[in-house]
Amino acid sequence: MCPRFYGIPKIHKQPVKMRPIIPCHSAVQIPAAKYVSKKLKPIVQSAPTIIHGTKDLAIKLSKLKLDPRRKFYMVTDDIVAFYPSIPIKKYIDITLDLYYKYYNIKVPGDSAEILMETQIFIKALQVGNEKLIFIYNSQMYEQTRGLAMSVADSPDLANLYSWYFEKSLNIHNHPLIPFYGQYIDDVCAIVYATSENEARTIANTVKFDDCIIEWNVSDQYQVFFRHDAIRR
Repeated sequence: MCPRFYGIPKIHKQPVKMRPIIPCHSAVQIPAAKYVSKKLKPIVQSAPTIIHGTKDLAIKLSKLKLDPRRKFYMVTDDIVAFYPSIPIKKYIDITLDLYYKYYNIKVPGDSAEILMETQIFIKALQVGNEKLIFIYNSQMYEQTRGLAMSVADSPDLANLYSWYFEKSLNIHNHPLIPFYGQYIDDVCAIVYATSENEARTIANTVKFDDCIIEWNVSDQYQVFFRHDAIRR
């Protein structure tokens, strides 16, 4: 089945914008992407900044101990067109780097079985995410940039793309950020600062290559996971 391109309105935006959708849930490459997702799940679970749903967020926030003597702000982000912004070659290289490190892959040096499994993973990663074809206005096109919606491993790849840069910044140990959590294109953080501008400046130290991040700051209230609210 060849996916068909369409868009849905983002009514929470002012002005209203369109979210491009290429639904690849039934595409021929999906079995390869499912295999990749299965292999990446332990890496995603091991990343301390990644949030695994509303319950996980609530548990992490319940364990948070803030310094009552310091003023803090709640910060959330909006990554502009996150899935389409990620370059294909770059996220594949980043994913392989994290895969090799997590599974302690050594080339050469590992057994033939491990090297074969690694080659299968690499091929599945490429097949599942490169050269995706879709239909728009009765014409066929190839997606040349970004992750596609509904591909089984897209959430894992997006999470790990963010984690790669968060890890390099050691953001989960930042002295002015007592809490930082990320779920695909949503980030929720608590920042020690004396003003909204200072809190936004601190948050701006978080950068993902090829992505534009817009930060929202408040000392009272923030919306996260689109519908969940976080209050003081």
